[in-house]
Amino acid sequence: MPFFPAPHSDVLSLLIQISLLLFLAKAFGEISMRLGQPSVVGEIFAGIVLGPSVLGALLPEISNWWLPTNEVQGYLLETVSLIGAIFLLTLTGLETDLKLIRIHARTAISVSLAGIIATMSSGFLLGMYLPESILPSENKRL
Repeated sequence: MPFFPAPHSDVLSLLIQISLLLFLAKAFGEISMRLGQPSVVGEIFAGIVLGPSVLGALLPEISNWWLPTNEVQGYLLETVSLIGAIFLLTLTGLETDLKLIRIHARTAISVSLAGIIATMSSGFLLGMYLPESILPSENKRL
């Protein structure tokens, strides 16, 4: 398959999207830090606000301009988003306080295990006592 570079208009659209994302992520990160939360909380919130669920619901005309309108724009933004997510997770991991984790490890593990056991047990019990009319097949209760 031959390679075709992205049209200049799509690259310009990507640069505008990245600029706006970075600006709002930084602004929301600063606000989050002033509220006593990690900056990553504000940065993630900025992504949610700029996405189709918030911006698309409140201001659909801006959302239609902001979100990718063709396949190439979608691929470009997806690639940059994946790279950004890798950096975000890396930075979040670097900010992790390992001493604090060691102090609270036993509590965290016991709470996690209790949550998993309670969820799986209740799901299993629900599956065992469901009426047969709801099951897709009598032989496939488990």
